[in-house]
Amino acid sequence: MHRRLTGASNDWVLRLPEEILNRGFVLEVLSLLIPGWVETEQIEKIASLLAGVDQSIPFTLLAFFPQYQMKHVSAPNLEQILSAYEAARAAGLDQVRLGNLGIFVKSEEDYEKLAAAAPGGW
Repeated sequence: MHRRLTGASNDWVLRLPEEILNRGFVLEVLSLLIPGWVETEQIEKIASLLAGVDQSIPFTLLAFFPQYQMKHVSAPNLEQILSAYEAARAAGLDQVRLGNLGIFVKSEEDYEKLAAAAPGGW
């Protein structure tokens, strides 16, 4: 998917988390959940890679919102976000957060579901 989005290989990108930490930098990773492009399976792979370097790397899962040349791509719904959140946690990451809540939390019921499934994760 990285090549499809950027036109380039992701080999170097995959080595960066460990290299960044080895050089003494602080690392926090943000990843977009984009239905049809970057979904739970890809989020889980990213989280596994990061957890293999350090389980305490802060990881924020952001909800994509359609803009510019990707207006035709839908935003993720609550179920998609929660599935990706759970996959990132199951991959071993300790600090998983959710962002862009207004994209996928549409009602009080959604908020309650989010609070139960991801307490403190936003």
